[in-house]
Amino acid sequence: ILDDGFQHRRAKRDVDIVCIDATDPFGGGKMLPAGRLREPLSNLKRANIILITRANLANDISNLRSEISDLNSDAAVFAAGSKVVGIVELEEFHAKALRTQSEEKITVDSSQSTGSEFKKKSIFAFCGIGNPESFFEDLRQNNYAVAATKTFRDHHMYSQSDIASIEARARECGAAILLTTAKDAVKLSNLKFEIPCYVVEIEMEIDDAKGFGSLM
Repeated sequence: ILDDGFQHRRAKRDVDIVCIDATDPFGGGKMLPAGRLREPLSNLKRANIILITRANLANDISNLRSEISDLNSDAAVFAAGSKVVGIVELEEFHAKALRTQSEEKITVDSSQSTGSEFKKKSIFAFCGIGNPESFFEDLRQNNYAVAATKTFRDHHMYSQSDIASIEARARECGAAILLTTAKDAVKLSNLKFEIPCYVVEIEMEIDDAKGFGSLM
């Protein structure tokens, strides 16, 4: 599986899958650097499968499906939503990563949770990902009491001063815990927190997973 491989034309491939974010389908419709597109929309005709991601965060994707069909009527089109499946302490998240690297068996312990008990607490959420609002909206749709949020640039490398700033804002809004993404968590391993920090585990759910899998 090659991520961001659509533009690598020389790479041998069995299937080309293009993901389109339902909350920002075509990045403003312009190519880099004016927009977020890496190729003209007409090049979607090379895709074998088109997956509409974050469909659960969009009110209606019927128009988007129609636009995709106009650009590539042959591609199989699927929709996927995101679902919060658990909350794990930051330290346990890193411990699990180490156990995975050493090929030890991983077991779920008391530090991991479905997250239901956190819905009764005031939360401060932060992240540095490509579409931060999608993470915050996932939390709200799953009935987490998000008191405030803080966004960093995609791929942000955190410092201890960043953590101090995060915790200061969390205290101002009365948040009891911090929530972040797995992508951010890997960059927090050597930093210290005074307010408990947890990692949100999110899974993608494809509307027709069996049909999607049959095309692989």
